[in-house]
Amino acid sequence: DDETLRDEWMDSRSDLRNLAQNIRDNAETIKDELGHETSHSDDGNIKSVAANIHELAHKADRAAHDMRHDIDDENDFNKAEERMESLRGYIIDLGDPVHVLYGDVPASHAAIADEIHDDLHDLQDEFQNFEAAFQAYKENPDDETLRDEWMDSRSNLRNIAQNIRDNAETIKDELEPEPAPEPEPEPEPEFEDIEDAPGFETIFALAGILAVALFARRK
Repeated sequence: DDETLRDEWMDSRSDLRNLAQNIRDNAETIKDELGHETSHSDDGNIKSVAANIHELAHKADRAAHDMRHDIDDENDFNKAEERMESLRGYIIDLGDPVHVLYGDVPASHAAIADEIHDDLHDLQDEFQNFEAAFQAYKENPDDETLRDEWMDSRSNLRNIAQNIRDNAETIKDELEPEPAPEPEPEPEPEFEDIEDAPGFETIFALAGILAVALFARRK
């Protein structure tokens, strides 16, 4: 029956999550125990990576936000489910840039990158809860308890996505190069005597010629 199928699906989902978590944890252990020499990218590249993370996290947050309106305003669970697939894609796409940031960020922002990295794994875990809660709610749309469970998971997922977004923005903004100071205007040269001023000799010569011409005319 439907209940048996659901139980089997939940058991399979639990096994899959445990395997994924074991792979993740073992990969982290290997990386930490072997160590690695970090070749820091330049700040401009890190800024670009952080900007990409910021955009993807914002899209993930927005997708989860809009799913509620698909259901509440349009009663369209299918549209909400399509949006959930987009959300899944954003979370998957976050993986590469978050790990690039985690490996290459300058030491000054390593703590923030660590938090983003941890939040990514929390986001991946929460999405599993979110997806399961959505499917249960979709099958029983009049069940307020299932709706509340889905809404709670949605809130948790959005909070994590927003934290990733804000931390990525912090790295991006704080690595902005300071604008080069505008050159100060050169002060006008001061001359102790008018005869020291540039062009004075030319003016003086012209004045002499005019004086001679005027004198000749008067004669």
